[in-house]
Amino acid sequence: MAGMIAVENGQEAQRDCINDWYFSDQTQSNAYVADIMKDYPSAHPLAILYAILEKKCGSFDYRTQ
Repeated sequence: MAGMIAVENGQEAQRDCINDWYFSDQTQSNAYVADIMKDYPSAHPLAILYAILEKKCGSFDYRTQ
C-alpha cells in the first residue's frame, strides 16, 4: 500500500525503495518490523511501519497543488 501511495504522488523511486527493501527478503523484513514493534508495545503498528519506511526510503511528506 505504501508503494502505491508513493506512485500516486509521483515518487516512483520511493516505491522502488520500499519494494526492494521489503520483497528482497520478506522473512528478514518481517522480523525487523516485529522486533521494532516489541520495543514499542504502546505504539500503533501502522505508526511503527510508517516510521520504518520513512527511515529506509525517505519522507512521505507529499505536497498537494
